[in-house]
Amino acid sequence: MSIETFRYTAGHAADIEDGLAAYGLQSGGEHRNAYFDETLAAPDRLHDAVFAARDADRRLAMAFVMSRPVLEDDGRLVMLMLPPGENREGDDDAAAALGHALHDAAGAFLAERGISRVAQSIQSDSALQQRIVGERGFEIVMPYHNLQWQGDDSPLAAPHVEGVTYEIYTGGDRSTNEQIEALWRRAFATEPLHPDLSPAWIETSVETLGIWYLVAHDETSGRVVGLSEAGPENFFSGIAVARSHWGTSLADALVLRSCNEFMSRGHDRLHSMTRKTNAPSLKLQDRLGWEIYADGDIWVSPESAG
Repeated sequence: MSIETFRYTAGHAADIEDGLAAYGLQSGGEHRNAYFDETLAAPDRLHDAVFAARDADRRLAMAFVMSRPVLEDDGRLVMLMLPPGENREGDDDAAAALGHALHDAAGAFLAERGISRVAQSIQSDSALQQRIVGERGFEIVMPYHNLQWQGDDSPLAAPHVEGVTYEIYTGGDRSTNEQIEALWRRAFATEPLHPDLSPAWIETSVETLGIWYLVAHDETSGRVVGLSEAGPENFFSGIAVARSHWGTSLADALVLRSCNEFMSRGHDRLHSMTRKTNAPSLKLQDRLGWEIYADGDIWVSPESAG
Protein backbone atom coordinates (compact mmCIF):
# COMPACT_ATOMS: atom_id res chain seq x y z
CA MET A 1 0.00 0.00 0.00
CA SER A 2 1.48 3.32 -1.11
CA ILE A 3 1.35 6.06 1.51
CA GLU A 4 2.82 9.54 1.20
CA THR A 5 3.74 11.07 4.57
CA PHE A 6 4.98 14.62 4.99
CA ARG A 7 5.34 17.28 7.63
CA TYR A 8 2.60 19.80 7.05
CA THR A 9 3.41 23.46 6.55
CA ALA A 10 1.13 26.30 5.53
CA GLY A 11 2.43 25.85 1.99
CA HIS A 12 0.83 22.39 1.84
CA ALA A 13 -2.74 23.67 2.07
CA ALA A 14 -3.48 22.86 -1.57
CA ASP A 15 -1.96 19.38 -1.15
CA ILE A 16 -4.51 18.36 1.47
CA GLU A 17 -7.57 20.21 0.16
CA ASP A 18 -9.33 17.09 -1.15
CA GLY A 19 -8.74 15.21 2.06
CA LEU A 20 -10.04 18.06 4.20
CA ALA A 21 -13.18 18.24 2.08
CA ALA A 22 -14.04 14.72 3.26
CA TYR A 23 -14.08 16.03 6.84
CA GLY A 24 -16.24 19.04 5.97
CA LEU A 25 -13.20 21.21 6.67
CA GLN A 26 -12.75 22.77 3.26
CA SER A 27 -12.94 26.53 2.98
CA GLY A 28 -16.39 27.62 4.05
CA GLY A 29 -17.33 24.18 5.39
CA GLU A 30 -19.84 24.07 8.22
CA HIS A 31 -17.34 22.47 10.62
CA ARG A 32 -14.63 25.09 10.27
CA ASN A 33 -13.38 26.53 13.53
CA ALA A 34 -10.86 29.15 14.54
CA TYR A 35 -8.50 26.68 16.21
CA PHE A 36 -8.26 24.41 13.17
CA ASP A 37 -7.92 27.34 10.76
CA GLU A 38 -5.11 28.78 12.86
CA THR A 39 -3.38 25.39 13.02
CA LEU A 40 -3.40 25.04 9.24
CA ALA A 41 -2.24 28.61 8.75
CA ALA A 42 0.65 28.35 11.25
CA PRO A 43 1.05 24.69 12.28
CA ASP A 44 4.28 25.15 14.24
CA ARG A 45 2.83 27.89 16.42
CA LEU A 46 0.30 25.75 18.27
CA HIS A 47 2.06 22.39 18.01
CA ASP A 48 5.54 20.92 17.94
CA ALA A 49 4.66 19.61 14.47
CA VAL A 50 1.77 18.55 12.23
CA PHE A 51 2.10 15.56 9.90
CA ALA A 52 -0.13 14.45 7.03
CA ALA A 53 -0.43 11.07 5.35
CA ARG A 54 -2.24 10.33 2.09
CA ASP A 55 -2.83 6.98 0.41
CA ALA A 56 -3.31 6.04 -3.25
CA ASP A 57 -7.05 6.74 -2.94
CA ARG A 58 -6.18 10.23 -1.65
CA ARG A 59 -7.66 9.52 1.75
CA LEU A 60 -6.04 11.93 4.19
CA ALA A 61 -5.03 11.54 7.82
CA MET A 62 -3.23 14.02 10.06
CA ALA A 63 -1.27 13.88 13.31
CA PHE A 64 -0.86 16.83 15.65
CA VAL A 65 2.19 16.62 17.93
CA MET A 66 1.25 18.78 20.88
CA SER A 67 3.68 21.22 22.48
CA ARG A 68 2.64 20.58 26.07
CA PRO A 69 5.06 18.32 27.97
CA VAL A 70 3.65 15.13 29.51
CA LEU A 71 5.19 12.24 31.44
CA GLU A 72 7.64 14.56 33.22
CA ASP A 73 8.76 16.04 29.88
CA ASP A 74 9.61 12.60 28.48
CA GLY A 75 6.57 12.49 26.21
CA ARG A 76 4.17 14.41 24.01
CA LEU A 77 0.52 13.93 23.22
CA VAL A 78 -0.15 13.01 19.59
CA MET A 79 -3.67 13.51 18.25
CA LEU A 80 -4.78 11.65 15.13
CA MET A 81 -7.39 12.76 12.65
CA LEU A 82 -8.26 9.67 10.60
CA PRO A 83 -10.29 9.71 7.38
CA PRO A 84 -14.05 9.41 7.71
CA GLY A 85 -15.77 6.70 5.75
CA GLU A 86 -18.35 3.97 5.84
CA ASN A 87 -16.19 1.76 8.03
CA ARG A 88 -14.76 3.42 11.15
CA GLU A 89 -14.41 0.15 13.06
CA GLY A 90 -11.19 -1.58 14.05
CA ASP A 91 -10.94 -3.61 10.81
CA ASP A 92 -10.46 -0.60 8.52
CA ASP A 93 -7.03 -1.68 7.25
CA ALA A 94 -6.47 1.29 4.93
CA ALA A 95 -7.16 3.86 7.65
CA ALA A 96 -5.08 1.86 10.13
CA ALA A 97 -2.14 1.97 7.72
CA LEU A 98 -2.42 5.76 7.56
CA GLY A 99 -2.47 5.90 11.35
CA HIS A 100 0.65 3.75 11.62
CA ALA A 101 2.46 5.90 9.05
CA LEU A 102 1.68 9.01 11.07
CA HIS A 103 2.82 7.40 14.32
CA ASP A 104 6.10 6.45 12.60
CA ALA A 105 6.63 10.04 11.47
CA ALA A 106 5.68 11.59 14.81
CA GLY A 107 7.76 9.07 16.77
CA ALA A 108 10.85 9.71 14.65
CA PHE A 109 10.37 13.48 15.01
CA LEU A 110 10.19 13.19 18.81
CA ALA A 111 13.08 10.72 19.05
CA GLU A 112 15.32 13.20 17.23
CA ARG A 113 14.55 15.64 20.04
CA GLY A 114 15.27 13.15 22.81
CA ILE A 115 11.60 12.51 23.62
CA SER A 116 10.96 8.79 23.98
CA ARG A 117 7.24 8.45 24.73
CA VAL A 118 4.01 9.12 22.87
CA ALA A 119 0.65 9.53 24.54
CA GLN A 120 -2.65 9.44 22.71
CA SER A 121 -6.12 10.43 23.87
CA ILE A 122 -8.73 8.06 22.42
CA GLN A 123 -12.50 8.14 22.83
CA SER A 124 -14.09 4.96 24.17
CA ASP A 125 -15.99 4.31 20.93
CA SER A 126 -12.93 4.75 18.64
CA ALA A 127 -12.24 1.10 17.85
CA LEU A 128 -9.93 1.96 14.96
CA GLN A 129 -7.62 4.17 17.00
CA GLN A 130 -7.63 1.62 19.83
CA ARG A 131 -6.55 -1.00 17.31
CA ILE A 132 -3.66 1.15 16.07
CA VAL A 133 -2.18 1.89 19.49
CA GLY A 134 -2.74 -1.71 20.61
CA GLU A 135 -0.74 -2.96 17.63
CA ARG A 136 2.06 -0.58 18.62
CA GLY A 137 2.22 -1.84 22.20
CA PHE A 138 0.59 1.17 23.85
CA GLU A 139 -1.11 0.67 27.22
CA ILE A 140 -3.91 2.55 28.96
CA VAL A 141 -2.63 4.72 31.80
CA MET A 142 -5.61 6.99 32.47
CA PRO A 143 -9.35 6.59 31.85
CA TYR A 144 -11.00 10.01 31.71
CA HIS A 145 -14.27 11.87 31.34
CA ASN A 146 -14.81 14.64 28.82
CA LEU A 147 -16.80 17.43 30.40
CA GLN A 148 -18.46 20.54 29.04
CA TRP A 149 -19.91 23.73 30.44
CA GLN A 150 -22.38 26.00 28.71
CA GLY A 151 -22.69 29.65 29.65
CA ASP A 152 -25.18 32.26 28.53
CA ASP A 153 -22.86 35.30 28.59
CA SER A 154 -24.16 36.26 32.03
CA PRO A 155 -21.32 36.96 34.49
CA LEU A 156 -20.93 34.38 37.25
CA ALA A 157 -20.73 35.41 40.87
CA ALA A 158 -17.49 34.03 42.31
CA PRO A 159 -17.08 33.68 46.08
CA HIS A 160 -14.95 36.22 47.91
CA VAL A 161 -11.74 34.81 49.36
CA GLU A 162 -10.25 37.00 52.04
CA GLY A 163 -6.72 38.24 51.40
CA VAL A 164 -6.50 37.06 47.77
CA THR A 165 -6.07 39.10 44.60
CA TYR A 166 -6.28 37.87 41.00
CA GLU A 167 -4.63 38.63 37.69
CA ILE A 168 -4.67 37.25 34.16
CA TYR A 169 -0.99 36.49 33.86
CA THR A 170 0.56 37.63 30.58
CA GLY A 171 4.12 36.47 31.22
CA GLY A 172 7.35 38.34 31.68
CA ASP A 173 8.03 37.60 35.34
CA ARG A 174 10.50 34.82 36.14
CA SER A 175 9.42 34.49 39.77
CA THR A 176 5.76 34.05 38.78
CA ASN A 177 6.71 31.43 36.19
CA GLU A 178 8.67 29.52 38.81
CA GLN A 179 5.80 29.69 41.32
CA ILE A 180 3.28 28.51 38.71
CA GLU A 181 5.55 25.57 37.84
CA ALA A 182 6.05 24.60 41.50
CA LEU A 183 2.36 24.81 42.43
CA TRP A 184 1.24 22.91 39.32
CA ARG A 185 3.85 20.20 39.93
CA ARG A 186 2.73 19.70 43.54
CA ALA A 187 -0.95 19.64 42.62
CA PHE A 188 -0.53 17.04 39.86
CA ALA A 189 2.37 14.99 41.24
CA THR A 190 0.25 11.80 41.36
CA GLU A 191 -1.30 12.20 37.91
CA PRO A 192 -0.32 9.48 35.39
CA LEU A 193 0.59 12.12 32.79
CA HIS A 194 2.32 14.39 35.30
CA PRO A 195 3.45 17.45 33.28
CA ASP A 196 6.78 19.15 33.83
CA LEU A 197 5.82 22.71 32.96
CA SER A 198 9.18 24.43 33.13
CA PRO A 199 9.24 28.20 33.69
CA ALA A 200 10.55 28.58 30.13
CA TRP A 201 7.63 26.56 28.72
CA ILE A 202 5.14 28.58 30.76
CA GLU A 203 6.56 31.78 29.27
CA THR A 204 6.41 30.35 25.75
CA SER A 205 2.87 29.05 26.25
CA VAL A 206 1.62 32.50 27.24
CA GLU A 207 3.50 34.30 24.48
CA THR A 208 2.80 32.04 21.51
CA LEU A 209 0.50 29.07 22.24
CA GLY A 210 -2.73 30.83 23.14
CA ILE A 211 -2.61 29.61 26.76
CA TRP A 212 -3.47 31.92 29.65
CA TYR A 213 -3.32 31.69 33.42
CA LEU A 214 -5.60 33.15 36.06
CA VAL A 215 -3.27 33.57 39.03
CA ALA A 216 -4.36 34.10 42.64
CA HIS A 217 -1.88 35.91 44.90
CA ASP A 218 -1.73 36.17 48.66
CA GLU A 219 -2.40 39.87 49.24
CA THR A 220 0.24 40.22 51.94
CA SER A 221 3.18 38.18 50.64
CA GLY A 222 2.41 38.31 46.91
CA ARG A 223 3.06 34.59 46.54
CA VAL A 224 1.00 32.47 44.12
CA VAL A 225 -1.61 30.50 46.11
CA GLY A 226 -3.80 29.31 43.26
CA LEU A 227 -4.07 29.27 39.51
CA SER A 228 -6.00 28.02 36.54
CA GLU A 229 -4.55 27.10 33.16
CA ALA A 230 -6.73 27.58 30.11
CA GLY A 231 -6.69 27.64 26.32
CA PRO A 232 -6.04 27.63 23.54
CA GLU A 233 -9.55 28.50 22.43
CA ASN A 234 -12.18 26.95 24.75
CA PHE A 235 -10.22 24.23 26.58
CA PHE A 236 -9.97 24.48 30.38
CA SER A 237 -6.87 22.55 31.49
CA GLY A 238 -7.41 22.68 35.25
CA ILE A 239 -6.72 24.43 38.53
CA ALA A 240 -4.25 24.16 41.40
CA VAL A 241 -4.65 25.52 44.93
CA ALA A 242 -1.92 25.77 47.57
CA ARG A 243 -2.55 23.69 50.69
CA SER A 244 -2.62 26.91 52.74
CA HIS A 245 -5.83 27.86 50.93
CA TRP A 246 -7.71 24.57 50.94
CA GLY A 247 -11.21 25.01 52.31
CA THR A 248 -11.37 28.72 51.45
CA SER A 249 -13.56 28.42 48.31
CA LEU A 250 -10.56 29.47 46.21
CA ALA A 251 -11.10 26.49 43.88
CA ASP A 252 -14.67 27.64 43.18
CA ALA A 253 -13.49 31.21 42.70
CA LEU A 254 -10.82 30.17 40.20
CA VAL A 255 -13.24 28.10 38.12
CA LEU A 256 -15.98 30.73 38.08
CA ARG A 257 -13.60 33.62 37.36
CA SER A 258 -12.01 31.55 34.59
CA CYS A 259 -15.42 30.90 33.05
CA ASN A 260 -16.05 34.65 33.08
CA GLU A 261 -12.71 35.23 31.37
CA PHE A 262 -13.53 32.62 28.72
CA MET A 263 -16.85 34.33 28.03
CA SER A 264 -15.12 37.71 27.74
CA ARG A 265 -12.99 36.09 25.02
CA GLY A 266 -16.05 34.87 23.14
CA HIS A 267 -16.22 31.27 24.43
CA ASP A 268 -19.39 30.24 26.24
CA ARG A 269 -19.11 26.48 25.61
CA LEU A 270 -16.07 25.08 27.44
CA HIS A 271 -14.44 21.66 27.47
CA SER A 272 -12.21 19.86 29.95
CA MET A 273 -10.80 16.39 30.56
CA THR A 274 -10.67 14.83 34.05
CA ARG A 275 -9.32 11.50 35.29
CA LYS A 276 -12.25 9.26 36.23
CA THR A 277 -10.80 8.57 39.68
CA ASN A 278 -10.26 12.27 40.49
CA ALA A 279 -13.34 12.48 42.71
CA PRO A 280 -12.65 15.96 44.20
CA SER A 281 -12.30 17.55 40.77
CA LEU A 282 -15.40 15.82 39.40
CA LYS A 283 -17.39 16.88 42.47
CA LEU A 284 -16.24 20.48 42.02
CA GLN A 285 -17.14 20.54 38.34
CA ASP A 286 -20.54 18.96 38.96
CA ARG A 287 -21.30 21.57 41.62
CA LEU A 288 -20.42 24.37 39.20
CA GLY A 289 -22.50 23.12 36.29
CA TRP A 290 -20.09 20.99 34.26
CA GLU A 291 -21.53 17.84 32.63
CA ILE A 292 -19.89 14.63 31.43
CA TYR A 293 -20.56 14.04 27.73
CA ALA A 294 -18.05 11.37 26.68
CA ASP A 295 -15.39 8.99 27.98
CA GLY A 296 -11.96 7.99 26.79
CA ASP A 297 -8.54 6.72 27.74
CA ILE A 298 -4.98 8.00 27.57
CA TRP A 299 -2.73 5.37 25.97
CA VAL A 300 1.04 5.57 26.32
CA SER A 301 3.72 4.00 24.15
CA PRO A 302 6.63 1.83 25.28
CA GLU A 303 9.92 3.66 25.89
CA SER A 304 10.67 4.04 22.18
CA ALA A 305 8.34 6.65 20.67
CA GLY A 306 8.49 5.08 17.21
